[in-house]
Amino acid sequence: MMIRHILFDLDNTLYSPRSGLMAELDRRISEYFARHLHLQVPQAERLQAEYCWEYGSCTNGVLKNARLDLDRFLREVHEIDVRRHLSADPSLVKVLTRLPLQKWVFTNAPLEYARRVLDALGITRHFRGVFDIRFLDFVGKPDPQAYHRVLAALRARADECVMVEDTPRNLLPAGALGMTTVLISHHASLPPAGVDAVLPDLAGLPAAWRTCVGSAACSGAGEFHRQRDEQRRGG
Repeated sequence: MMIRHILFDLDNTLYSPRSGLMAELDRRISEYFARHLHLQVPQAERLQAEYCWEYGSCTNGVLKNARLDLDRFLREVHEIDVRRHLSADPSLVKVLTRLPLQKWVFTNAPLEYARRVLDALGITRHFRGVFDIRFLDFVGKPDPQAYHRVLAALRARADECVMVEDTPRNLLPAGALGMTTVLISHHASLPPAGVDAVLPDLAGLPAAWRTCVGSAACSGAGEFHRQRDEQRRGG
């Protein structure tokens, strides 16, 4: 098995939750629900939590709700000046440069927002492309259809891909298909069931490919599995 592609989630994966960007997105989602569904903010916050729990994301929840316009939701919620929260990240550039794989963003956010985030971080040139919610035909993670659509676009097998995410629920379908899965989390010390590895941030990713040279493809799953087994043994 040769891993050729690495799929990165966008929010709270390519940048730290401490940036405050995701917190602003969450606030804007609640305000959108309150404004367009005539709810008090606490009610809107509960609805937001229910959508995320039941459908896997607020976008998927809005898609199921006939009273809300999905395009308007995506536009209004994501009209954020991301540079108030993000700036060029030289350490992230080094991480991406050291990963000898084709890099893609796989997100439930719209393309125009994803591009602004990549530009603000100074990493646009490192990515071959973005699989956004419109590319996914508005059926986002964790619906298995989203993962199949991405694999078809890549013309790749699942075992040729690594997926990097901050949400365990979104990694489970990837792992079930055969992708190597990496959870980015400051809270989990052991990989959850169905996840191959957990890292506190992206800095540790290149270690899985430290034996790779140049642009050659590399079989990295074995290293992730070794790390996972050591973590579970307490090693």
